[in-house]
Amino acid sequence: MVLIDELLKERKSLQNRIEAIDLLLDSYGYGKDKQVSIVYEEPTVIEDENSFPLRANRSKQIMWIFNNTLKNAVKLDEVQKTFDKLNNTNDIDIKNIARKLKKSSELAIVKYNGSNRESYWGLPTWIDENDFKQEYRPNENLLPMNIEKTEVVIGE
Repeated sequence: MVLIDELLKERKSLQNRIEAIDLLLDSYGYGKDKQVSIVYEEPTVIEDENSFPLRANRSKQIMWIFNNTLKNAVKLDEVQKTFDKLNNTNDIDIKNIARKLKKSSELAIVKYNGSNRESYWGLPTWIDENDFKQEYRPNENLLPMNIEKTEVVIGE
């Protein structure tokens, strides 16, 4: 039955959104083990700046992720995972969109030791001279042991 199929699709979509919310809560240190009190409120139709813009173009969605969910520089794969969760899909590759955003100076990359494999993405405002500001640096455990040089790539 069409109605049942649609309801099952909607259930799956909501489950994926809940997983994305859990991922975001976890990134703020508020994992599933914390108690959350849920208070029912009437839903509002107004979409605020804190809700993921599902109807926006992909560039705006990626910028939303950097501005609202990521708190430090990450590899592009992490951005892809968050994008997939929030869009409830995994068939959209964001690499070319991210490169366009870098070219237009909306995103920036810091390469460690000249390696593309050690490249981390972030907002230009997160950068101070030739590296990310301390509060936006990638997790130290993920960075190379001996950083000999850093290179900022933006607008290219």
